[in-house]
Formats: sequence, structure tokens, C-alpha cells
Amino acid sequence: MTNKDHITGQPSPVTRQDIPTPALLVDMEALEFNLQTMQKAFQNSRANLRAHVKNHKCVDLAHMQIQHGSKGVTCATVREAEAMLQGGITDILIANEVVGKPNVELLVRLSTMGADVKCALDSRSNASEISTIATSANTSVGILIDMQVGMQRCGVEPMGPSVELAKYVQDLPGLHLLGLMAYEGHVGSIIDPGERRRICLDAINAAVETRKLMSLSGLNAPVISTSSSKSYDIASSHPEVTEVQAGMYLFGDPVLEKLGLPFKQAQLVQATVISRPSDNWAVANAGIKSVTGVKGMPTIMGRTDCEVEALNAEHTRIRILNPKASLNPGDLLLLAPAYGDLVTSLSHDRIYAIRDDQVEHIWCISA
Repeated sequence: MTNKDHITGQPSPVTRQDIPTPALLVDMEALEFNLQTMQKAFQNSRANLRAHVKNHKCVDLAHMQIQHGSKGVTCATVREAEAMLQGGITDILIANEVVGKPNVELLVRLSTMGADVKCALDSRSNASEISTIATSANTSVGILIDMQVGMQRCGVEPMGPSVELAKYVQDLPGLHLLGLMAYEGHVGSIIDPGERRRICLDAINAAVETRKLMSLSGLNAPVISTSSSKSYDIASSHPEVTEVQAGMYLFGDPVLEKLGLPFKQAQLVQATVISRPSDNWAVANAGIKSVTGVKGMPTIMGRTDCEVEALNAEHTRIRILNPKASLNPGDLLLLAPAYGDLVTSLSHDRIYAIRDDQVEHIWCISA
């Protein structure tokens, strides 16, 4: 009996060669290596891994992360949180401000549906908005004060400003003050390991000192939630950090390799060569909408005789470095995206899990 694709109801592809392209693939051996590597990193840590799901948006993969030691999940949006709850995951942090009545109403609805949902905030107006809607629904939402520790994005300044906002949150009904979020994503661009460690610790220590001041002010807020796959090793060894929001480790990423971190490239986009107009170039059918061009061109895996030189919406232009290279219409290529976090937000609706060129699973992208 032929297996059916649970998304389309059509016969499932059996091998990698059977998959219509462009397609998002995951190398299962690399994926399992990454899961196990991160799990081992937290075995002797006082901090918990709280895996970020923004780079895959897939409930099945989130469950795998939880099975490998993650304490619930981190989401970037309330819609991602909704998808995780629908998939049976209840311990959810939205590591972002949730602002505006429709978004806050959905946040509160998740709480009434059984989610232990938390979010970050950095303003009194947002705190009041969440408090009003949560109170009217007879529920409460966990709150982390979002601190500005160098990312120059969202966040209130450390020490006094953060403590004053925490006091305000503490006094509002429908809110449960949990602690601080100190995301230092700016350290991910620092190649030098010593400098990266110094800047990361500066950010974490700002949160530690702020929490001490909160305690002196009578506030019980034990959580310090921070970091990413780019600095997980630094944060997980800090005695005051309680959770680390790493996500990129699951798929691996070229930037992690540049930083010397021990993860393998698991996320790939499979494309088909559709044209070879000359000895100098060829064209494949995966463009910006499939593999993205953010942060650089994708790498063609296993090939040294050609490289990606440009992307259009639906096309990859490939420069032929050796005119005798075998690259003909119908040939399959595996592309490693330069920025894996973005790929599942593009035109893909599923992920094909591959082991030894066999299709092992087909996972739905849930959000």
C-alpha cells in the first residue's frame, strides 16, 4: 500500500529524487547530532534550554527539542505561540512585545486555553493593556521585563528604569512578574571568541545587577532569560542565568560555523537545474522566495565547480567555474541558505526529513 502525504493526500515521495522542487529538506543525521550536542551542553548547567522555534515553526520539531531537554519553547510571535499550543505544547515564552488589542486578545486567549504563556514588555502602556484584557478574561500572563543590553532594538534600560517598570507590573492585576529578559543578539556578529565572551557577559551581568536591585526593592523575579545559539556556551555556564533562548542550533547555520560552534548544517533547499544557456552559467528553480538571499548567497553543497552568483524571485543563477562541469537540466542541487532563520517563512509549507536519501518524515510548517 502506497504511503500518503498527510498534507496533500497524494502518494508520498520515497526518495529525495522524488520530491518536487524547490523543497525544504532536513538532514536527519545532522539534525540529531545538533539536538544531542545542545542537550549535552545543558546537562550540567543550572540554566534551562528554552528552544526558540522561530526558525522552523514546526510543532513536530518543537516536540523533538523538548524531548532533548528543552524546557518548553520560545516564540517570536503570538501566532507561533498559538500554533505551538494547538500542537500540545503549553510552556511558551513569547520573547517579544505583544502590543495592540488583537494581539493581546490572542495572547490572553492562549492563557485561557491552558497555556502557561509568558511575554516580554518594555512599557507601562503595554503592561496596562495586557492587564486590562487579562483581568477581564479572569486569567493572568507571565511577564519578563525586556532590558536593553546593547542590541539597540526593544527594551528598557537596566537598573533603575527596569526596576521601576517591574514595580509597575507587580502592582497590576492579571500580570505575573517573572523576571528579566536580556537578549544580547548583537554578540553574534563578533567573530573573536574573547571579545564575544566579554560583550555577552557584560549584557548578562547587567541583568544580574538589575535583579539584585529588584530583590532589594522587594520584588521576587528570579528569571533571567537570555542569549541564543551564538552565545549559548557562555550563557549556559553563567551561574545566574536561568534559561537560554537558543534556536538556530537545530538546523545549523553558516554563521555558527564561522563562530566555531559545534553544529552541523541540517537545513537544505533542494533545487532542480532548469537551464544551461552557456558554458558559463546555469539556472536552478529556487530563488529568493525559496532559499533567501539575506546575509549572502547560498552555498551549493558538494560542488566546487560552480557557485551561486545571484538570486531572483524564483531563480538561482549559477556561475560555472569549470566549463566542463556536469550541470544539466534535471540535475538536483542542495543549497545551504546563508540565513536559515528566514527559510521556513518563505514559500515552503512542509519540511522533508531525509536519511540516506530516503524520505523519513514529512513535517508541516505550522505557523
